[in-house]
Amino acid sequence: MGALVGLEKELENYPYTIVERKISDTDITIVGVHHTNPFFEMHKNLIENLIFQNDSVFLEKPIHSEFWEYEFYTQLGNISNNLKKKVFQSDPRTPITDLVDEYIQPIIAALFLLSMAKEGKKTDYNRREFLNSAGKLGLGLGLAWGTCGASVFRELITDNSGYGLADLVSYGEFDYSNVLIADGLANLSKKGRTNSIVAFHGASHTLKIVEYLDKPALRKIKKLYYAPYLALGSPFIKEYTPLQDGTWALTGAF
Repeated sequence: MGALVGLEKELENYPYTIVERKISDTDITIVGVHHTNPFFEMHKNLIENLIFQNDSVFLEKPIHSEFWEYEFYTQLGNISNNLKKKVFQSDPRTPITDLVDEYIQPIIAALFLLSMAKEGKKTDYNRREFLNSAGKLGLGLGLAWGTCGASVFRELITDNSGYGLADLVSYGEFDYSNVLIADGLANLSKKGRTNSIVAFHGASHTLKIVEYLDKPALRKIKKLYYAPYLALGSPFIKEYTPLQDGTWALTGAF
């Protein structure tokens, strides 16, 4: 590791977490960002140096577009293309998983909570009824708290200090993406396709990805947990190679 060596000046005022890890023989640098053009311009020197110092770049897929089509990621793509760096992209989200997260899952959560609320009017519970109501409450809150919309709200009211109980028990596209991104980084490292990777992701993802990267057993359990999302999503890493004309060629998927 050592992608940050010599970048002390650029790092002085950098607002988000940057984490370094080594898996197999691959150095991984995970960089939290705010994916807007003003943020890019403010930290352009750091971003360019990180891409220059690493063999490849790892990106999340922007919603409903490719990385070279979306503002902040277009800038990263242009730098990577100019430097002839491969881009690996994790894109587990699809329009179908977006639909599930934004509409279907909240409806199911509401039904669980409404059912529990109706049962809550009772004054006498036997053990079985109590456990049934508690289960509905847990499922309802977990489903509601895990959606991307709720995750954004959760980050606003917490200090974003890392992986917590809410991440462990919640269920939704935000957490699913973190699991698949970590899994993609680990698999890419083990395949030996690159010696070093710099991964850029929204700042709220960074420490969640690191948690799953550091704990393969937890990652494996969560992948089983997300079997419905895996069936509906796109759990692949795509490899893009820069072309001479500044465009990209899809050269692998695994």
